[in-house]
Amino acid sequence: MSDQIRVKVTKCGNRPHLIMYYDCPITGKRTQRTTGTSSREKAIKLAGAWEAELRAGKYKPASNVSWEELRVRYETEVVPSLADKTAAQIATVFNSVERLAGAPKRLRSINAEWLSRYQAKLRETGVSEATIESYLSHLKAALKWAVELEWLPELPKVKMPKRARRQKVMKGRPITG
Repeated sequence: MSDQIRVKVTKCGNRPHLIMYYDCPITGKRTQRTTGTSSREKAIKLAGAWEAELRAGKYKPASNVSWEELRVRYETEVVPSLADKTAAQIATVFNSVERLAGAPKRLRSINAEWLSRYQAKLRETGVSEATIESYLSHLKAALKWAVELEWLPELPKVKMPKRARRQKVMKGRPITG
């Protein structure tokens, strides 16, 4: 199957850049990308690299799954098998994503930058670092489930707060004279 994939380069209309495309051997659907260059030699090298990715199975096309669909499916398929408090916490996390970060229309728009902005907005509301870590853990689990369903090509890098675990907290007040 993957040996039949051939990526070709062509000029498309009056566009400045060349495009590369291939026809899926299973569905017959044509998929194309811009090469970002008008040089034929560079375009052919890019097409060769993309063809190698396709043949190795590394390339995964972007999915059009919405955030709402992820939330509904996760809450109906995964959450019922979890404890009641965990289910309530997951609902809280999803609500905070929608309230603070303005839930993304498409799941594919969630990346490391988006997660970083979400963390910053959580900090602005005054929640503790431990709470931020908990929220990110639940969100990471949901995104990992989406990767398993092939809704996301890969799990975005989630930078967990460092102060949550290493923070020196005073235990009681100091003894006074």
